[in-house]
Amino acid sequence: MVNRTAPPTSGVRGARLGKYLWRGYFAAGLALAGIYFLFPRGGLTQGVLYVTLGVSMTCAIAIGIRIYRPTPRLPWYLLLAGIGLYTTVANGIWTCTRSGWGRLCPTPPQLMRSI
Repeated sequence: MVNRTAPPTSGVRGARLGKYLWRGYFAAGLALAGIYFLFPRGGLTQGVLYVTLGVSMTCAIAIGIRIYRPTPRLPWYLLLAGIGLYTTVANGIWTCTRSGWGRLCPTPPQLMRSI
């Protein structure tokens, strides 16, 4: 006789929460993505909203890892680190230079001289 029951997974306890949580996140993200286009193109508000959406994506991945607890976690942590660095550091710097300050971001030596 074949056992047709699903193997126990470590993320079952949070699956109920995750079942509805993604819907709220999707609705909020869709609304913010729509609002993004209402602001002037290339403006600071649009840039800050863009970075905020990226940071929220990083948080959503972290929450998903916490809720579902995948068994090989290392690939998920590497994905989280890569997306986190890209959305916070790279997009943050891009937003500062392109739409925020209108000039290049200061380099680390310039920052150290100002201290």
